[in-house]
Amino acid sequence: MSLGLNNAEIDSLAVLAATGDKSAMTELVNIMTPLARSKARKLNSEATRLPNDDLVQEGLIGLLVSLKNFDISKGIPFKAYAMLCIESRMISALKRNFNSGNSALSSAVSLEDELTGLSGSDPEEKLLYDEGAEEIYSFIESVLSDFEQSVLQLRFRDMSYKQISVIKGCSEKAVDNAMCRIRKKIRSFNK
Repeated sequence: MSLGLNNAEIDSLAVLAATGDKSAMTELVNIMTPLARSKARKLNSEATRLPNDDLVQEGLIGLLVSLKNFDISKGIPFKAYAMLCIESRMISALKRNFNSGNSALSSAVSLEDELTGLSGSDPEEKLLYDEGAEEIYSFIESVLSDFEQSVLQLRFRDMSYKQISVIKGCSEKAVDNAMCRIRKKIRSFNK
């Protein structure tokens, strides 16, 4: 993991990751995850009742959104842009959870924990996680149906079940069922 990269190198990684380079994506996630964890600790409070890992997961979805929308020609460093997207996504999650008592979000299982079984910050566990990132991508691609993969991609783009149902031409319940199957399949990865 190269945490000492300058803004230009991180921008290059972001461009590569946005074009599907899994190695660049893995390195970018490794760089941004500690920053997302730090931001989650600063934003979260006991009153929100939202686990930090869930907030970090929301932040990483913000990272994916930032990759989709990043425009290097605007002259804004990717790291700064990504942190804005990460923070915005976390604040939105906290507001949704606090304002609506969203039990689904409050009881959500951390996707990172489901995929990796990690719950702490042990360096040895982190190294194993880094080495397994490629395996996780392959696993997801191999076990999810085309419909499930497309639903998951749309969720990563911050679309609601209703928006996804319109795009996919199906009911919201079909989208919800697909997300339940996705979670179940991801959980089986650790077993």
